[in-house]
Amino acid sequence: KSTSEVDRLENVQFLTPFKFSGDKPRTIQWNALAERTEDGVRVNASLESDIVRRNGEIEHSVHFTGTVYLSTQIKEKELVVKPPKWNAKEFVSAEDIYRLYFHGPSFQVLESAQLSNGKVLGKFNKHKVALAADDPSLFATPLLIEMCFQTAGLFEAGATGTLALPQSVGTLRLFNRPLNGVAIYAEVNPRLEGNTYCFDARVVDAKGNVFLELTDYRTSAMPYPAEEQLVAPLKKLISS
Repeated sequence: KSTSEVDRLENVQFLTPFKFSGDKPRTIQWNALAERTEDGVRVNASLESDIVRRNGEIEHSVHFTGTVYLSTQIKEKELVVKPPKWNAKEFVSAEDIYRLYFHGPSFQVLESAQLSNGKVLGKFNKHKVALAADDPSLFATPLLIEMCFQTAGLFEAGATGTLALPQSVGTLRLFNRPLNGVAIYAEVNPRLEGNTYCFDARVVDAKGNVFLELTDYRTSAMPYPAEEQLVAPLKKLISS
């Protein structure tokens, strides 16, 4: 009997942050509608929730939506590319990065970042964020995606002076790769469409093994600029 694994995600929308407020309970609901396709199964998924307000009314929210593609043909899927070139002298440090970002220790996934051939490289902080090498898919994949988001955000902050939150991902494709202890990078390619930046990215290690690829990542800018002293190292980064 064949089993299906996640091949890719498409049209991922970040609609409303999921938060608890005022110690009030919130009912969580995952919705998944599956249908067979020629090469597997397509699942339209969403995360929704209900919360009872003080006046007794129920407020319904849709937080995330996306389409998951499952396939039985991907167990041996691999991708090896030319590994990134890391310059040990020219980079923005974690200290500068997390003066700008508000992430707690568990999500301080970047050790440093730099510009390389028009792309932005973010180096994974394996000393601060531990990943299990035996089966990294469950716990590592969200952190590796977060590394792409944060690396793209550094470029956008340096280019615009404004922080931005995730809005959508066109495609996220996963590859069957165990961790091997070498350095891991987010390699992010920014594109300017009109007045808006969008990004393609992949996570690749120092041997060229690709863990995931995402395309057409877009953000929603915060309504106010970041403090000038916090974005100054990033402005210097993207102009180098």
